[in-house]
Order: sequence, then structure tokens, then C-alpha cells
Amino acid sequence: MNYITSKSFFALLLLSFFFVETILHVHGDGEPYDVHIVNRLPDKLRAHCFSADDDLGFRTLDLSEDWNWHFRMALFERTAFYCHFWWFAKQGGFAVFDSKISDYCGHSSTNECNWEVREDGFYLFDRTAQSPKFFKANDWY
Repeated sequence: MNYITSKSFFALLLLSFFFVETILHVHGDGEPYDVHIVNRLPDKLRAHCFSADDDLGFRTLDLSEDWNWHFRMALFERTAFYCHFWWFAKQGGFAVFDSKISDYCGHSSTNECNWEVREDGFYLFDRTAQSPKFFKANDWY
């Protein structure tokens, strides 16, 4: 390969990489996921959820209300969503979705991460357990 041809080849290869990365970033590239946060408290729950790319805003959830959203896992499993919760004097904040939590959500065409906010803490549904069930994942502080 002569110098000009190899230089053109590498320039085209580099442009192709950036084009593919842009398409994947805009349209999503990984498995689809849904996160559900259900208020199991006897009173209203205040929550704020966000990722590095999206601020989902603040919500006030009534008893049994489900706040949910859909997304696709980013390239190299970089997607993470965080939430902060307030219930009277109690509060809590943590990742409600990241690559570690995704392991509890199943790996199929419809991956669901289900959270319940209860008086004694925050519960995540483990779909991978022999007997799938909620387990306490975080406490109030």
C-alpha cells in the first residue's frame, strides 16, 4: 500500500469509528431496560432521578404509584441512573440502575428493574434468584 492510500484508509477508518459511535450514542446500542420505582409508604414520597445524560426531574409519588422509564444500556455498560428520595425527615440516595444492578433485572428482551420504597428502606426485585423476590438493598439515612 502506498503512503497516500494507507493515509486515506486510516482516515476513513477513523471517520467510520466516530460515525458509528455517534449513531450508537443517539439511538442506543445495548439491551433495553425499564426501571420502576413504586411507593409503598403510607404517605407521599418525593424523588429526583437522573443520569449523566438525562435529568428525569422531581416527582411526588402517592401510595402504590409507579414512576418508570425506559432506556437502552450504553456501549460498554456505562449507563447509570441515580435517585434521591425524601419522606418526612428521612432521605436516601443511591444508584437505582448501573451495570451491577442490571444483573438483578434479568437479561432478556424485556429487562425490568423493580424497586419498592418502604418504611424500613429500599427493596430491589431479584429476578435471578431461584425464587425471585424483593430484597432490602438500601436503608434510609
